[in-house]
Amino acid sequence: MGAAWALNKHIIQILLPNTSFEKLGWLCSLDKALKIDDADSIDGLCEVFTDKLDIGIKLSAWNRNKLAFLSYCSTHSPSLHPVVIEPEVVAVMEEDAEELGFLDYRELVEENTGEVSAICFVLIDAMCKHNDALTVNAKRLHSCTNTSQAKGIMISTAKSMNDLSVIFETNTPLLRASFFNMIDNATKMRSLIVSNSEENMQDEYNDISTLLKSISDAKSGCTEFRDAIDTLPRAEKTINKSKKRLSNSLANIIGVLDECISKGQELLRSIL
Repeated sequence: MGAAWALNKHIIQILLPNTSFEKLGWLCSLDKALKIDDADSIDGLCEVFTDKLDIGIKLSAWNRNKLAFLSYCSTHSPSLHPVVIEPEVVAVMEEDAEELGFLDYRELVEENTGEVSAICFVLIDAMCKHNDALTVNAKRLHSCTNTSQAKGIMISTAKSMNDLSVIFETNTPLLRASFFNMIDNATKMRSLIVSNSEENMQDEYNDISTLLKSISDAKSGCTEFRDAIDTLPRAEKTINKSKKRLSNSLANIIGVLDECISKGQELLRSIL
């Protein structure tokens, strides 16, 4: 760090997940670091690339990659790799300021649909892993021989619930933002269709219909999962608190899924 300062280099300090500013030490903490799993911090990197490297970055590509990366970070799982998307860096040109056309919005709708699908995959994968862990802990609980062992299993279960809550709390606003961006771009795309034109939105209609079916299934799964969580016995204070947090997280995403279904159906009616 000292050598970088001496050479007048531009320094970007990045905090990994579960690392606090206090852990950096005095030499690194003189300047605020960026958090690798924080949306605002990642957007700060975009500004650095734009200002220091004097290049333009396509915001749709940046946001798509950012959402996929944040979804990956929220899982804290080495087995789940982020969605691989080719980077798109373009020169800053006046043409970028021109009004978007039909094909531009079609591309954006495809990107948004991919974002929603990627986030749904992360959520479903996380629920499946939690269910597996819950099954293992339930078997351990039945075979334990004393209160101390039982409490340790409860604490492990509570941690698993909190980890899952973090994933839901992180991805719920991302899911809503991506879906509503898709609706907005599809609506703008629809407005550009001229009567008797060869342009149509049949492909988008089919993709959105399929996506809504997946979202409806996800809502049913989340509802059943929340019902199961709510019926767990109030056995210990740590798990009671974690259970309440997870139930609230599930309620929030169920509400967002309801919004998505309603908006999606409204859009499909306008396309017909």
